[in-house]
Amino acid sequence: MARKPKPPQIDGENSLPPIASMKFWDRFKQPPPMLAFAFPESEDDEPQSLDRLMRLPKVPHDDSLAYCLRISLDDSKPLIWRRVLVKSLSLDVLHQVVQVAMGWGDLHLHGFDIRKIRVPYAGDGAAIDERSISIAQLFAAKIKTFTYTYDFGDAWKHTIAIEKTLPAESFTSYPRCINGKGACPLEDIGGIDRWTRLLKLVEDTDEEIFPEPDLDEALSRFGLDFVPPAFDIEETNIRLKREIR
Repeated sequence: MARKPKPPQIDGENSLPPIASMKFWDRFKQPPPMLAFAFPESEDDEPQSLDRLMRLPKVPHDDSLAYCLRISLDDSKPLIWRRVLVKSLSLDVLHQVVQVAMGWGDLHLHGFDIRKIRVPYAGDGAAIDERSISIAQLFAAKIKTFTYTYDFGDAWKHTIAIEKTLPAESFTSYPRCINGKGACPLEDIGGIDRWTRLLKLVEDTDEEIFPEPDLDEALSRFGLDFVPPAFDIEETNIRLKREIR
């Protein structure tokens, strides 16, 4: 009968090398995960912090400059958009401009997102809010696009692009809408997808209409003879002049 081998000696002349004397499973232990996979995060993945926006350059007010903004409603087909000329203004005033230019009624909450950082609305008690950031600062920091969301239930998301600067014209009222297309959706309709489907439903007069179940409520509110309001640039500028100070 074969003899049972003796266990290895840890001390003395017959001791094994350190790696052999380790417990069996210790030989296969991996480095701790945080050390093995501690890759630096990209800027976009950093935790939201207002510190980055608090470091925006200080830009003196320049009344001789105007900024050309393009405001578009995301996922609208065909695209609903406005081009507006403004002088440097803070985000809380820009909120009012978007509401009037697009045709909203300012009935719900809103928010700006700049480099994936949510900027609190004025009066939210934060160290920095909409009143603390201007269009001129964003332009100087090379932040040319950001988003504005109105009504977090329906989630009307807008992309705002600062296209360029140009000399402000004397005896011209600012802000001023110079172009645009598409009627503003109706409030509380359920979001851009339902609005698009509703338009298709009421505009398709050549075929028999089969209402979709989740649009029944909207159809009962407006009826099949509903005609979407048209974008009126003259009325928009009258409202901008009257309501934006």
